[in-house]
Amino acid sequence: MSLYLNETTSIVFKTIPYIIMRAAIYLAFGVAFMIYFFLVFLMGRAFSGIAPQAEGIIWFLGLVVSFPLTKLAREYLLYLVKAGHVAVISQLVTEGKLPDGVNQVSYGKSLVVQHFKQSSILFLLDRTIHGVITALSAFMMRMTDFLSAVPGIDGLRKLIRGILYFSLSYVDEAILARYFVKPTPNPWINAREGIVLYAQAWKSFLSAALVAGFISIISFPLFLIITLAPALAASIGHAQERWLYVMIGVIAAWLLKSILIEPFTLTLMIVTYLKETKT
Repeated sequence: MSLYLNETTSIVFKTIPYIIMRAAIYLAFGVAFMIYFFLVFLMGRAFSGIAPQAEGIIWFLGLVVSFPLTKLAREYLLYLVKAGHVAVISQLVTEGKLPDGVNQVSYGKSLVVQHFKQSSILFLLDRTIHGVITALSAFMMRMTDFLSAVPGIDGLRKLIRGILYFSLSYVDEAILARYFVKPTPNPWINAREGIVLYAQAWKSFLSAALVAGFISIISFPLFLIITLAPALAASIGHAQERWLYVMIGVIAAWLLKSILIEPFTLTLMIVTYLKETKT
C-alpha cells in the first residue's frame, strides 16, 4: 500500500493544458453565475416595493429552480473535458509519456471519440457508475451513525464520513481510466469489473482519500481568507449589500479550489487505482 504523491505531482504538471482548459470552463460558469446572481438580486430588490413576498419568490424562481439545470449543463461540458484529461492521465500512468509530437488536448479528445463515438453514452455511463457509488457511499455513511451515540465523538464521526466521501468521489473517473487502458467491447461490463477491483483495493483508496480529503478541507478556508479580504474591503460603504460581496467571495474561493486542488485529487485517486489494481 503506497501513496503515489511524487508521481501524482509529476503528472499534474504534465497535464497543465487540461488544467487550464478546466479553469477556463469553471471561470466562465463562475463569472456567468455571479452576473446572473446579481441580476436576480436587482430584480428582487426592484419588485420588493410592489409586494413584500415578491423578492423571495423571485429569488426562489431565479436561483433554486434554475440551479439543477445549470449544474447539469456545467457537469456535462466539464465531463467531456474531464474524460480527455482522464485518458491522458491513464496514458502517462501506464506508459510514462504520450506519443511523440502529439497535442495533449487533441490526443485526449481522440481517445474519447475512439472509445465513445457518442458523448452522451460516455456521460450516461459516468452517471450510472456515479449512482452506484452514491448508493454505496450513503450505505457506508449510515454505518457511522452509531458513533453519534458516543458523547463528544461527533468530530471523529464527521472526519470518518469525510474520508469515506473522498474514497468514493473519484471512483467513476478511476473506472473510466481503467477503460482507456483496457478497453472492452462492452463498457458496462468493464465498469462492473472496475467496481469489484476498487473494492479489492479499498485500503489504498482510503489512504489516498485521507490525503485528498485533508488537502481539500484545509484549502477551502485558506482560499476563503484570500477572497473574502478584498470582497469585504469592497463592501465598505455598502452595508446593506455586504452579504452579496461575501457571496461573491465564497464563489471565488470555490472556483480557486476547483481549479487548483481538484486536478491533484483527481490524479491522485486515478494513479492509486491504476497502480493498486495492476491495470
